[in-house]
Amino acid sequence: MHWVQSKQTSGESWDFKKTVGSVQNSYGTRDWNCADNEILGRLRGSRAVRVNGFYKDMSNVPREFAELLCKGSTTLPQQHVQRDLTIHGFILPKHDGEKGQLQKVDWMNAMTECRVANPLLAAYYHFQLKRACGLELQFEKSEPQGCADLLMRALPYMLFSMVVSFEGGESELATDGLPHEQQYNKAVHSVLRDMGYSTFAPEASETGKGKPDFAAKIGAKTFIIECARSKILEHLERFQNLENYKIANHKGLCIIGNDNEKMLGAVRKTKGSDVQVMGLVPNIAHTAYTVHVKSKGIKSVNTFRVDCDLVARRLVLKDDGKPELYSVESLKSMSPNAASSPSAGSAGTRVARFETVADAKTCDCLEDSRLPAFGVL
Repeated sequence: MHWVQSKQTSGESWDFKKTVGSVQNSYGTRDWNCADNEILGRLRGSRAVRVNGFYKDMSNVPREFAELLCKGSTTLPQQHVQRDLTIHGFILPKHDGEKGQLQKVDWMNAMTECRVANPLLAAYYHFQLKRACGLELQFEKSEPQGCADLLMRALPYMLFSMVVSFEGGESELATDGLPHEQQYNKAVHSVLRDMGYSTFAPEASETGKGKPDFAAKIGAKTFIIECARSKILEHLERFQNLENYKIANHKGLCIIGNDNEKMLGAVRKTKGSDVQVMGLVPNIAHTAYTVHVKSKGIKSVNTFRVDCDLVARRLVLKDDGKPELYSVESLKSMSPNAASSPSAGSAGTRVARFETVADAKTCDCLEDSRLPAFGVL
């Protein structure tokens, strides 16, 4: 908001369309070393994005943090490491799903699972550690077992800012305030292509045979995903009527909306047969998605949450509706100069969880360096 306000008071004409355009330009390059007057440059100055003090130098960033950054939430058995990384703002204990903003944390429990403090901090350190310390990721070579499984590779990367960095419809956002269908499609293409998957855009399809929103060839298997914001049955019929849809080994219909109750109802009543039906509902800050999946051979609709922590996942669906997610990323290599976390004592505390920036501003119990920063314009 400070960045937008600075633009509005600078004397130049400013509106929502120009805001989105500037975000697209800035996020299009993903360059966190951009000028200070760009949105990433302004975010870079926040203590919720860049840790200050001893750890400001990238060569001093603890290797334990880099490992967690690459593989996702995990336990840190060394209590002094867990405490040190949390105090400096790198990580937070993973929320256990309880309602409410505060949860009690026992620092003496070595099984406390921790995560990167917020998605913007994760994006910043991915960029900087690659440049300064040669950070490299490695991906598990496991073939996705369905379209929902493949989509889980991309979804943790799809923050609001990342999705709207792609061109969409004539308006900046759809009428419900979410990005356009085309923007989600392009975001999925971009993420999976960067991971090394062979993806194909609709323009590559032969005329008259249908142009799926997303197509990928993995080994000998073809994956086709069609995204829909409305006219769900019309999109579903393409899998029966058009050649490029019918030939797929794995078929998926991805419905995107912002109402969880309605989405679950839509997924339940949509008869997909051999088409996996997926419902995506981003939270208000667009830093996590609630996902509903109905799949042939699975008794229940599987409902789960996926955080945008920039770590690809593998999905295992279950008959009881409670699936399992596994990280398929890890740290491959990093400069040997990277430091390990120095020792620190242990203590107890409470950690606040905020879904929006507005929630964070209403709480004065934590200093601002500890507040999670979310991708909200």
